[in-house]
Amino acid sequence: MAPPGAGHGPLVSLALALLLVGAGAWAVHWAVDNTLTRHAEVEEGSTMVVTLRSHRQSAAEHDEAELVEAVVAMCQLEVGGGADPGSLVLVDDDRDLYQVVFTPSLDTADQRQLRGCLEDLRIDHFRATVESMEHRAP
Repeated sequence: MAPPGAGHGPLVSLALALLLVGAGAWAVHWAVDNTLTRHAEVEEGSTMVVTLRSHRQSAAEHDEAELVEAVVAMCQLEVGGGADPGSLVLVDDDRDLYQVVFTPSLDTADQRQLRGCLEDLRIDHFRATVESMEHRAP
């Protein structure tokens, strides 16, 4: 007489293998959903107003406006919209706040990308901080 469960070895192995394959497929699907950048459509004619605070140390070789312009110029290359020519303006001299307009507006993925670039890009003795990003419909 065969011991209990002796004929179930291949079925248990198959069930375990299918369970592992299913768990692996779920893990890959979860990783793709949570790590890939997904772009969304933005309204034509919409804009994004970005307000930046500049942090310039006295040892910087260029004036503050040139440094802000340089950071914006570099970072706009990483997103779907572009900074409107001539839209970069100083809005609060006491707090060193600048605004720049991006057309078209930026989707959530591009907003994250732009914020990260603006705040991470370092120029000697200068750094920018994003104060706000405001979407404006056409």
